[in-house]
Amino acid sequence: MANNKYLVVFGLILALLGCKPTKDSTRPGMTPTAPSIAALTTTVPSIAGLTNLYYEIGENSVSISECNNTALLSVAIPASINGKPVTSIESFAFSLFRNLTRGSIGKGVTSIGDSAFGECANLTSVTNGQGVTSIRSYAFYRCDSLTNVMFLGNAPLIGSSAFPIKNKGFVFKARKGVTGFESGIQGRSVELDQAR
Repeated sequence: MANNKYLVVFGLILALLGCKPTKDSTRPGMTPTAPSIAALTTTVPSIAGLTNLYYEIGENSVSISECNNTALLSVAIPASINGKPVTSIESFAFSLFRNLTRGSIGKGVTSIGDSAFGECANLTSVTNGQGVTSIRSYAFYRCDSLTNVMFLGNAPLIGSSAFPIKNKGFVFKARKGVTGFESGIQGRSVELDQAR
């Protein structure tokens, strides 16, 4: 009787988490079965040097949802995966990657989610591709070593506290010929990089 009570409680917890209990033919009672992760996301051994990368393939685009390789020193988000453009980096996708020092966002990416690179304490530089139009709040929150942020495209919409502008030596740069940076970002001016 006590075992049945625990199974019911466990089943309720799993139901709240979105798991669906199914009958197990090998023993009586209910056994929880989580939905297949493969049905939700795909991972590949390595894309552009990224291992343990999880992404969701939509009808016309790809969204980076997670990476489980926290030992990465640098990350270059590819422009496409399986012939479809990578258009977004979801919230918390690379957060807490303490070894990460450099990031490069592919030209097809339009959106960087909330805290996508949050608390990457050793991240020093990020280059945002031409397509970035939205950088959500706290995207680079507590990236305490970040000092160089480069924009290759026009000014994106930027959420609150997206960048740690109080870091010593912090600078925003934009490629020559881009627009929308006249008012600066988060109260900071943007240097035009004449070499690009």
